[in-house]
Amino acid sequence: MENLPAVTLAGQAFPVKPLVIYQLRVVVPAILRLTNMVPTAITEEQYADLTEVVYQAIAPAQSPPLSRDGFMNMPVSLAEMIASLDVIAEQAGLVRRAAPLGEAEAASPSTGTPS
Repeated sequence: MENLPAVTLAGQAFPVKPLVIYQLRVVVPAILRLTNMVPTAITEEQYADLTEVVYQAIAPAQSPPLSRDGFMNMPVSLAEMIASLDVIAEQAGLVRRAAPLGEAEAASPSTGTPS
């Protein structure tokens, strides 16, 4: 498999592919709902969003794909799922990737007219 970023859950590394639209329709709204999450006071709804985000991000990249039951029966900690959000948000396009050392970031296209 190509060189993909990975998250560690239950002591195992899981690669995370760039998310596709079907995943993004679930993942993006859920991540946005999690922005004010406090781990020591996580609600049932936030925990459901968090587990769905992590499942949606890792399942398709596994061979064979990870079943929902397989995922839900993994001994994964809350801290591991929270730590995985950075990689998932990046693969969902919610955060800009840092340019590799020695490379400049691409400039944004101009949307205005020259003055």
